[in-house]
Amino acid sequence: MLTTTDDLRVKEIRELSTPDDVMREIPRTLTATRTVAASRNAIHA
Repeated sequence: MLTTTDDLRVKEIRELSTPDDVMREIPRTLTATRTVAASRNAIHA
């Protein structure tokens, strides 16, 4: 018995915004920039 079960929970497919679009719509704050930089440094340490 062959049953297709792919994508049973997918209601719709929408195009995602590009990173550039998101960065334009939601400007980064100094606090967020510092948090990301500190986190990346901690991971690479």
